[in-house]
Amino acid sequence: MGRQEKTDMSSTGTSINYKLQNLFKVLTYEKEAAPGMLGASVFGTNDIYKRWTDFVVKRKAAGCTDPLYFVKVDIQHCFDSIPQDKLLEVMASVLSRGCDYLIRRYAKVVATRKNVQCTFEKHIAVLDDFIPCFKAFVLLQNQSGKMYDAIAVDQVIQHHASPTVMLRQLQHHVQNNVIQIGGSYYRQISGISQGSCLSTLLCSFFYADMERRHLCGMDTDGLLLRLVDDFLLVTPHLDQATAFLCTMLDGIPDYGCSVHPDKVLTNFPVQHRNAVVTCQPAVGWFPWCGMLFHTLLLGVMRDYTKYANLSIRYTLTFDLHQTPGQAMKQKLINTVKAKCHAFFLEPKVNSAAVIQQTLYKAFLFTAHQFHSYNSCLPSRCRAQDNPAFFLTMIMDICHYPLLLVDAMVAKEVMSGQLPVSQDAVEWLCLQAFKSKLSSHRSVYFSLLKRLEKCIRTLEKNLDCKELQQVTSQQSVAEFQSILA
Repeated sequence: MGRQEKTDMSSTGTSINYKLQNLFKVLTYEKEAAPGMLGASVFGTNDIYKRWTDFVVKRKAAGCTDPLYFVKVDIQHCFDSIPQDKLLEVMASVLSRGCDYLIRRYAKVVATRKNVQCTFEKHIAVLDDFIPCFKAFVLLQNQSGKMYDAIAVDQVIQHHASPTVMLRQLQHHVQNNVIQIGGSYYRQISGISQGSCLSTLLCSFFYADMERRHLCGMDTDGLLLRLVDDFLLVTPHLDQATAFLCTMLDGIPDYGCSVHPDKVLTNFPVQHRNAVVTCQPAVGWFPWCGMLFHTLLLGVMRDYTKYANLSIRYTLTFDLHQTPGQAMKQKLINTVKAKCHAFFLEPKVNSAAVIQQTLYKAFLFTAHQFHSYNSCLPSRCRAQDNPAFFLTMIMDICHYPLLLVDAMVAKEVMSGQLPVSQDAVEWLCLQAFKSKLSSHRSVYFSLLKRLEKCIRTLEKNLDCKELQQVTSQQSVAEFQSILA
């Protein structure tokens, strides 16, 4: 069927992560084949979006009105505290298949706006799922949405790897990690390497096993999420929330799990032994992993407090060659794209007011970046030198969220269109730029005059009372501490 691929961890001249590629693909295959093995694990905003939306829709359909109790805990030094022997025991149960993994290698060629890109891919399957015909394999990938608008080139040879070999490679990687401190070298005997491509997956499998053994049943009628080592429990049962919190504060020594009380947050008063836990208001916005969750309405927004006392310039890279204006426009549109994830615009989860606030804050943050970028542009290429070009740039930024939503609805990523009109979106964007640039009126005098004219035109056919509440200083108080 194939041949054994070299996975010698002791060979030199190749990066560790490159040597771990096959093992990484195998663990990814196991993650996708048996998602239940991962417990409450989520791997990013897309996963949180799906889990949270399902929870909210189910709760609303059932007509539940019971108050929800939120608990956030963070495992201390998770990468350094994982017991290696316990980790290998857990991973031995994950890699317990009785048949080998088959690794197909192929090249994928994709045309982008600027050039043609070729990447070399690997696909993992077990014998029962392996498709010998490459054409049939590509068609299946296309039908599942994993490959489209691309040319696939078979590299012919399929390698195989047994679970025993994979586990041996993992053991070598975990137990032989060497750390340099000054001029000395030390072998790590507790924890795992933080720079490894496997670290996140290993944490997810490891803490999922801990959940099954020590936290089982604590999310009944609720939702438990974990992003690597950051837990969020949402439950209508106070006893479950308290039991979860007490278990985590007591620690779980078998798994090297301990939490620091200073990083624990709840929306209900609780005291465990001598630990004093920070308590948020019962109803309000609850922070977790860069997001804010409303404890009553269950809406979700970006958390911008992490930018407090931080210069916006540190969030940007500057490209000042050839066409700096176009490069600036693309970077600002990328910012809007990142801040307007489908999760924060989903009408099943968020009310129109929350979506308006999400849009306004995204535009206001982009306006801060606009000012920082403009101040670094070459002379005679800045907004004061060509206000017409920069007004067009701002209008393109206005329209981008609408184009983004149309694309997400077409792909069935989002359930429906925004409950906000196009004129309202444009008004929020222009108002955000006006709010920021007015602080530097002498620099943007000509551009501001054009912005204000566009705003007046929109206001002729728009009721701005609700929108003005969204743009009030109180609604965007976190931006007052962001440095220019």
